[in-house]
Formats: sequence, C-alpha cells, structure tokens
Amino acid sequence: MSNLLFSTIVLFAVGFRGLHLLYAVLLSWFPFQVLLSNLVPYLLPPKIELGDPRTPFQKLRDPIELNLRGKGHS
Repeated sequence: MSNLLFSTIVLFAVGFRGLHLLYAVLLSWFPFQVLLSNLVPYLLPPKIELGDPRTPFQKLRDPIELNLRGKGHS
C-alpha cells in the first residue's frame, strides 16, 4: 500500500495528472515495488539482539554452576 502511495507521489511530482497519472501508477507499480523491496534493507539499520547469544541446545549442554560458598568466603 505504501508503495502505491509512493509511486503516486513521485509520478505526480514528475507531472502526471488525471488519467495519465492513473495509467502511469498502474504501469509503474511493480517496478517501484521491486526497486523499493531491494533498497529498503540497505536504508534501515540492522536490529541488534541483546541477551544470551547461546542457542537453546548450548544452554542445555552447558553444566549448571552452583555457588555453594557464601559471600566473603574464598
């Protein structure tokens, strides 16, 4: 939907009006879709995942560490 709006705004800014704008939007919708879907990943920053980097299988494999000593004992 946003691609349709984007192509309409771009073509309106270029100078298409009336039925010519409608025809131009219908013809250019797919090329704009392909162009935007290939460019958007380069324009948006990647998401950073915070937390435990281990996989669930690594969590199961690693032994559980118990601290049986109190604070202050070595």
